[in-house]
Amino acid sequence: MTNALNLPEIDQEQALHLSKFFIRSHQNLFLFGRRGVGKTHIAMQAAEACKYKLNYINLSVIERPDLAGYPDMQSEGDVITFKSPSFLPALEDGVKPDRIILFDEVDKAPPEITAPLLEILQFGCINGKRINVAGCILTGNLVSENAYSNLISSALLDRGAKYILAFNFEKWVDWAKAHEVHDLILGFLRSNPEYACGKLEDSCYASPSPRSWTLASEALIKAREFKILDIETVTQVISGFVGNEAGIKFKVWYEHYRKFEPY
Repeated sequence: MTNALNLPEIDQEQALHLSKFFIRSHQNLFLFGRRGVGKTHIAMQAAEACKYKLNYINLSVIERPDLAGYPDMQSEGDVITFKSPSFLPALEDGVKPDRIILFDEVDKAPPEITAPLLEILQFGCINGKRINVAGCILTGNLVSENAYSNLISSALLDRGAKYILAFNFEKWVDWAKAHEVHDLILGFLRSNPEYACGKLEDSCYASPSPRSWTLASEALIKAREFKILDIETVTQVISGFVGNEAGIKFKVWYEHYRKFEPY
């Protein structure tokens, strides 16, 4: 499918398959997509399936010294060495790397961390010192969804494969069933699949997404535990996660479901 980024679009199943391939190949992967479609979760699931440990780093809150390390003022002689951060453990001699680094929010990373990040992606090093990393997965949002995304350095992008994660409703339903998403939400979305992953809107603070429906499911399960069953409260809970339009649509469907489905 053609898009402004000139990247191939893949669904959730393909993203998981490719993530495992690049992890086992010790190569880097960039996964872009709109918020809430499962980029981070897929990367974590792939690392677990490949039996690699995973270090999660949110690049939007990282500064250059956090990534590149701080000078060791106790260094002997005239040569200054650097102390690397604990989340980038050194690789011992004769040991194969057994970690994957998940760099989240790569599109929101400050420009000053480009150089140390490039060293990690290209050489698996920081300040010339090998670190325990078999490969990196980097995730980011789309510029078109107004998520404060920045243009990413081509030097970084050239160090890995790049894809857009596109939402596939049936693949998400399979995942939702396996992860016990509330049956009412699955029933509603089966009848109204257009509300599973809403359109990108400039002015909306809430819109449907796989993540927001999953959070709404967790809230509904809690409401059932608390014996909160009235439709008004349930609608308010749902709307808080997926937005007013989808919440009202859920209310209409739920009232119809309770009245007619038993027959």
